Amino acid sequence: MVGSATAAVVALPSAAASAPSTPLFKDFAETWYGEKEVEWRRSYKTTLRATLDRALIPRFGEKEVGQISKADVLAYRAELGKATAKGKQTKLSAARINKMLNPLRQVLNEAADRFDFRTPFDSVKQLKTKRTDVDPFTLAEVKQILDTVRPDFRHYFTVRFFTGLRTGEVDGLQWKYVDFDNRLILVRETIVGGEEEYTKTDGSQRDIQMSQLVFDALQAQFEATGKLSKFVFCNRLGTPLDHKNVTNRVWYPRCCGTSTSSSAGRISAATPPRRCGSPAARRPSGSPVSSGTPPPRCCFGCIRATCPTSRGGMARPSSASSRRPSAPSSCR
Repeated sequence: MVGSATAAVVALPSAAASAPSTPLFKDFAETWYGEKEVEWRRSYKTTLRATLDRALIPRFGEKEVGQISKADVLAYRAELGKATAKGKQTKLSAARINKMLNPLRQVLNEAADRFDFRTPFDSVKQLKTKRTDVDPFTLAEVKQILDTVRPDFRHYFTVRFFTGLRTGEVDGLQWKYVDFDNRLILVRETIVGGEEEYTKTDGSQRDIQMSQLVFDALQAQFEATGKLSKFVFCNRLGTPLDHKNVTNRVWYPRCCGTSTSSSAGRISAATPPRRCGSPAARRPSGSPVSSGTPPPRCCFGCIRATCPTSRGGMARPSSASSRRPSAPSSCR
């Protein structure tokens, strides 16, 4: 009896010694990424790759996936909660923290399934995000913007205001998807990071009925770019608009009273963009907007149906003109 007990005690260290180890996080993360990337859009792969390389692998790379504990995950989340957002004075939002933790969650959950250990994300819920109030433009404000925006962008913003197209959808809109006969805009592709992509989701594939205003704007736009490019809105080279340039050179100066650098086309550091309608916001000199009319609210908080850009933005507006619109030259 004593001999059996002794044998059992001796067997325990042997069993522990033979327990298989798990791969390092940096190695398994690469395996996971390689297996999953076929499912993802190019833009999502770029975002996820950056999160792995800049945040997760530097933090967890040298630890075995099976040795990463719930305490490790919670400590990392707590650090993110104290971090300052890049280029801002505010802390990282709950939504941003969730997005940074999601790849970590997926990698460790997959590793737990394969190597038979309990995932450290068990019972770790996502942070609650605050619902953002929207502040859409009024029709009077929309009219004011369209009346005073640069003439070569008037049709662009008319379509954006009255269709609800996302930034990538309007920038990627092609003439083959504009059905004048049935007055439909067929949303089938998008532009993300300068590349043609499938729409954000399958549900984003839709047909939008043109109002008379949109119909007239697109017909006029066809005269300008219909033979120049397959894209409805393009620069003089026939390539899609760069939404950052549209934001900086066309939208910000129109709505926020800021100017852009003549050489780089960027907003001057001396005149940072301000929320339109705030006491600090000023009209650009020479703006057609009357001095008695406050500038329209910027679109930082407006709903997609009326938001002309993803972030807001524009260059010092020229006076309204009746000339035929041409392909934008400043947003290459």
